[in-house]
Amino acid sequence: MADTKISALTAATALAATDEYAINQGGVSKKTTGALLKQWSNAAGAFSTVAQTITAATVTYLTASGILIPSTGLAAGQVYRWYIGVSKTAAGVAAPIWTFRTGTAQTTADATVLTITGTAQVATLSGTLLIVTLHVRAVGAGTAGLVVGAINTGAASFGIGGSAVSAGYANNADGDKYMGLAVNTGASAAWTANSVMGELT
Repeated sequence: MADTKISALTAATALAATDEYAINQGGVSKKTTGALLKQWSNAAGAFSTVAQTITAATVTYLTASGILIPSTGLAAGQVYRWYIGVSKTAAGVAAPIWTFRTGTAQTTADATVLTITGTAQVATLSGTLLIVTLHVRAVGAGTAGLVVGAINTGAASFGIGGSAVSAGYANNADGDKYMGLAVNTGASAAWTANSVMGELT
């Protein structure tokens, strides 16, 4: 069997979690399973399983927004994207302040790498799909790293998000950290993040 060409093997018609595959891990030959491969391929995504009430006038990390940065680190051209299903009451007219954060805590303890301040909210009951993107424009030490963010609220009632470029910062050692989102919705605002889904492309 060891001398049989792959092209001569019987074709599989379906894949299973228990299927085994040969890998080279740090120069050592090992085997892995379909289940582990699926888990690894999904590592660059994020999703929520419960709704989150966002406290007014408080910097709040969006639970499950942390997208795992590959162990090889950030790379120019990477895009981190979040889809956030959110609703609000008629309270609050402040301009939301969004912060993109990297770190391992997946809380507001993680470092802020970019801030975007939106426009004033409209005091009306509303719901929308927020689309948030972060584009890695350059990777480097010192002040050579740059990221570009954009917020598309889809509804003026949440304040128009806008776009901004970060200050130069060192982002060449961020492998295995998380890229996540936090928001301060301002005084009296009552938002609920009903769903959060993040992806890396």
